[in-house]
Amino acid sequence: MRVEEKKRKIRSDKKRDVKPSLPTDLKECVYRLSYITNTPVKNVIESICISGLASSKVMDYLSNYFRRGFSFGSTVYMGDMSNEPIRHLYKNIEKERVSTRLKDGHGETYDILKRLAYALDCSPALAASFLIEASIRNSDFVDDYMTRHLEE
Repeated sequence: MRVEEKKRKIRSDKKRDVKPSLPTDLKECVYRLSYITNTPVKNVIESICISGLASSKVMDYLSNYFRRGFSFGSTVYMGDMSNEPIRHLYKNIEKERVSTRLKDGHGETYDILKRLAYALDCSPALAASFLIEASIRNSDFVDDYMTRHLEE
């Protein structure tokens, strides 16, 4: 007689925890955006990551630090192993950890973040913090985010 094990179903909207360490001033900026828009911080950070990954300006900025190749959409970025790892850029900065949840699954935000982390030669949490910083510095994100909030 054969016993069959039941496999648990996997949620289609499954999310993964990511806890990037942000510089203190950047964390305050994210918390201010959260307060102004009356949106949870986790959702603000998720929006920042999604917008940053979709922005060609942000990806062009990040491509200066790629140590390995990275393809996203129809664009292929070439890496250079002689580039300084971004771990060294975040070494002597006072940081605070924030928590967020990104969608996991085939082609979702967390998967793209893992590939970005591989291209940057760092952990997904450090790649997320670098992506958040680059996205916030890109004024288009803040303008679009505030405009969307005001329209709602």
